[in-house]
Amino acid sequence: MRNTGFEIRSSEIEALNKKFNSLSQKVNKAAGDGLNKVGMKILADAQGNLKKNNSIATGKLINSGKVVDARGSFDVEVGFDTDYAYFVEFGRKGGTPQPWKPIFEWVKKKHIVSTLNINTKRPSAKQQDYETRAKSLAFAIAKSIERKGTKARPFLYPAFRKNEDEVIKILQDAINRVV
Repeated sequence: MRNTGFEIRSSEIEALNKKFNSLSQKVNKAAGDGLNKVGMKILADAQGNLKKNNSIATGKLINSGKVVDARGSFDVEVGFDTDYAYFVEFGRKGGTPQPWKPIFEWVKKKHIVSTLNINTKRPSAKQQDYETRAKSLAFAIAKSIERKGTKARPFLYPAFRKNEDEVIKILQDAINRVV
């Protein structure tokens, strides 16, 4: 074997591996902390976009926003936990069935249906009459959405794009600070 004057011992390799692992953990922690802060900013911007787009009907969507932080890693998720968030963000094509029950809840919450008796033009005392009218209106709205679809009202993607440069900066700063 040829002598090159350079020899690495296994103990030196182990010490080097420990240093790399420590460095990696420090970078992950610093980056994760920074990304969590940006995640909160993205969430706030997305909620602001919902308000600006006039996409708040019941408050269920805007209140379902959350940031899931996987501590010590690069996995930070920002999202909204409702069954219709996707359709607000991307719209809905016509021709796809629309469930009427969520619309029924919205109609009841917004008190859209008149409670006046048709014949007397006075408030109806029957709750059942109100429920029947609310269901009828919800079903009609659902059929209209099924026929025409809905337009997209993006709120999360624009918030991410607005903060994209800050995400990259945080990752670079975390690496530079630890190294």
